[in-house]
Amino acid sequence: PTPPEPAMAFPLSDAEQQLLADFSTAYARARGLLVADSGAAAATMRPVSVSLLPAAVPAAELRKVLDLQPLYNALVDRVARDEAWITATLAPTKGADDFVRRLLHVYEATPEDLAERPMLGIHRSDYMLHDPPRQGGASGALAGATARAKQVELNTISSSFGGLSAVVSGMHQAAQRRFARDPAMAGLAATLAANAASALGTAPGWGEGDAAGRPSGASMKVPDNMALKGLALGLASAHSHYVETAGEAPAAPPIVVFAVQEGERNVNDQRLLELELTAEYGISVVRATLAELRRRLRLVDSPAGARPTLVLLPPDAAEMKPSAQFLRPAGEAAVGAATAREVSVVYYRSGYDPEDYTRDDRGVLDLGATKSGDVQGLLWEARLLMEKSRAIQCPSVAYQLAGTKKVQQALALPGALEAFTATAADAAALRETFAGLWPLGEDAPAEETAAAIAEAKAHPDDFVVKPQREGGGHNYFGREVAEALESMSQAELSAHILMQRLRPRAQAMPLMKKTTDADKENLPSGADALRYGVDAGAALHELGIFGQYLGTGAAAPPKLNAGGGFILRAKPVDVDEGGVAAGYACLSSPILVGSGDELHAAETSINAAAAAAATEAVRLQQQLRQRFCW
Repeated sequence: PTPPEPAMAFPLSDAEQQLLADFSTAYARARGLLVADSGAAAATMRPVSVSLLPAAVPAAELRKVLDLQPLYNALVDRVARDEAWITATLAPTKGADDFVRRLLHVYEATPEDLAERPMLGIHRSDYMLHDPPRQGGASGALAGATARAKQVELNTISSSFGGLSAVVSGMHQAAQRRFARDPAMAGLAATLAANAASALGTAPGWGEGDAAGRPSGASMKVPDNMALKGLALGLASAHSHYVETAGEAPAAPPIVVFAVQEGERNVNDQRLLELELTAEYGISVVRATLAELRRRLRLVDSPAGARPTLVLLPPDAAEMKPSAQFLRPAGEAAVGAATAREVSVVYYRSGYDPEDYTRDDRGVLDLGATKSGDVQGLLWEARLLMEKSRAIQCPSVAYQLAGTKKVQQALALPGALEAFTATAADAAALRETFAGLWPLGEDAPAEETAAAIAEAKAHPDDFVVKPQREGGGHNYFGREVAEALESMSQAELSAHILMQRLRPRAQAMPLMKKTTDADKENLPSGADALRYGVDAGAALHELGIFGQYLGTGAAAPPKLNAGGGFILRAKPVDVDEGGVAAGYACLSSPILVGSGDELHAAETSINAAAAAAATEAVRLQQQLRQRFCW
């Protein structure tokens, strides 16, 4: 069973929690920290689920993973451009996973210039600060020991919540300034100090107040979060590179396309990024579902040897045949050609789930209407069309495949990582963050896999079985681990990996979440559900670091390789999955704890990344302003 958490005397009173909830709700509504309500009209928005306090994160560990992000960015690029390795690594998986098979088909259909093709990655490397259970089964803080960052996964597609995470950091900074020395909030400093002690391993749990030697809650700092600025910089860099290499400037500036999901709830997170691109770089963004893009996107022949140009036709272009790919040659009339907009970048906030390729505005697509052979659906045909163009993909199918769980596991094998890193020291630094990872299925080494499976069946709470999926809600935990390993065929196991279950330390954390229908039935008549939607208890945390990488070829240095910006997610200790969009977790932010030297070093790294991004942003702004006179 899961080791018990230490007993907790929660320092924040109900009245103090309500003050924080009221402040956070007002801040969320004023600053756009909102999501669309599930099942409601698109215009119905509510505050996103958040923690009312930031979570204590050791400054040394945050600095370490921030500094590692450029290495992870480069790793994805090198792996993605090695077609033989990707194909061989995922070959066993595609037999049991139709989604991976379709992605591989697109990958293999466009390999001719993989080594030189520009590709943009907006990645997020997710970690838990792992604290192995102590002898005797108790978990939590171990005297004198700091929990270490271990990677949960590396996301290479639709790495979300960069925009809203920056707002959450601002909310926690404002709350700390507002309440840190407020006599009506005496429990705040005690809670922050107790959580800091737990994170640093200087106390076994939480107490009623500040014990001698504990950090002062008022002196801790929530760092500035450049996640939104960093994501916008990545897209602007790709847009600028496209313009630089396009030759003759088009009549109208190219646009960036956001490929989004039907009924998107996390729309404000995306709108913040869209507005940042327009306000800071003068870049126009068009949002469309994959079905809409399949109807409106066309290719235009480019000079010999170059990929065709991708153009977006106006919404009234539906009269063109849905299976058409090319506009007519220059000089001949084509519907919508006069108002078509050239596309510089395709940014995917969809395409990571098989369902994204089966829906359109009117329901389920007719998968038999395609002419693309093995890629059966019109929406897969749309993905292939975009991949064939010279518009920069974020991510390309190559980057998406490099972020699969099977690739994560394969890189952990002895000697595998070293083939894709510049130095042995880089490989060692990355490998230090790896959790235990084991292959499953027919391609797995028999002796090693048998031992791992036997251990997982005997102690299923110490493992997770993961398929090749993103977005939360797909993993197997606890008893499900043993059941999956017993019931799956060898082919089915090949579509999964086995991973060590990470054990972060719990912290005292009030979480403000949407009240369920069952909760509402028990509320006083006329009560505001949000005022009663605070779940106070022990919570676990997952830290994500954003990175941006614009690769222009295997032999060329990247145009951009940056890390900076973060997301922190909090969830109750009894919840296994960790996705915010899937409803399992809340957004949070880190508050740095550690020695004076560790705090200074972390702040220096954060400030250096922000300064470098600001300098590059000014350069791009000037370049685009001169090109398009905005």
